[in-house]
Amino acid sequence: MATMRERARWARRRSKRYVNNFGLVRGLWFTFRDRPRATGEVELEWPGYAQPFRIRFGGSDLRTFIHVIAERGYEFPFDLQPKVIVDAGANVGFSAAYFATRYPAASIVAMEPDPGNFRLLCANTFGYARVLPIQAALWEHPGTVNLVDPGQGAWAFRVEGIESFSHSQRDGMNSVQAIDIPTLLTTFGLETIDLLKLDVEGAEREILSSAEPWIDKVSAIAVELHDRFQPGCTDAFEKATAAFTQRTTRGEDTFVALPF
Repeated sequence: MATMRERARWARRRSKRYVNNFGLVRGLWFTFRDRPRATGEVELEWPGYAQPFRIRFGGSDLRTFIHVIAERGYEFPFDLQPKVIVDAGANVGFSAAYFATRYPAASIVAMEPDPGNFRLLCANTFGYARVLPIQAALWEHPGTVNLVDPGQGAWAFRVEGIESFSHSQRDGMNSVQAIDIPTLLTTFGLETIDLLKLDVEGAEREILSSAEPWIDKVSAIAVELHDRFQPGCTDAFEKATAAFTQRTTRGEDTFVALPF
């Protein structure tokens, strides 16, 4: 009974959020259509964006769209005019499209390891010439990592290192390419990263624990920390960004920047 009540409360909150952002008629339609385990996709236009967005039903796409696009979840609280943006954990491309629209002069490297998400990332950023999608995971070193589906939807795919596993154990893994920041800088001829966005479901611990060689090339970071998945994420972030004195938190996102 408690579970049913919790589900009903969750459904009411979701419906209210949909109605608030899409209006009564469309909001109720999305509430009905975007049921758990629903299938199919829809095109959704939004004012100010160069092309419609492709959104899957039955998962987290629509809620992510509301957070990133409708509610401008990555609106940076500091005066920032980035020329180079690395979007790690780009998912289906909402954040990359937001950055491309908000900062039209910026070049954006959008990284996403999951094939299904990457397909929509490419579709949702096709009209933005300065967005470069890459099917890879950001990690502490180049190589391969294991892509893990914890069963919580396409937004929650996580990666883990494979070094501690035997070769026989690796045979059943979903291995994907991994790239670290130094390799990214060298490959694309970048001297600095003006904005690094991290939404990598716990991999920020490994990425930021080995940040000393490159952190001085980054000017600002937007991150969602996932200590609930990987203890130590916040500690690694605080140590790596000690020099980033401009700080604020909004919802689950933390924004830091070097002093201007």
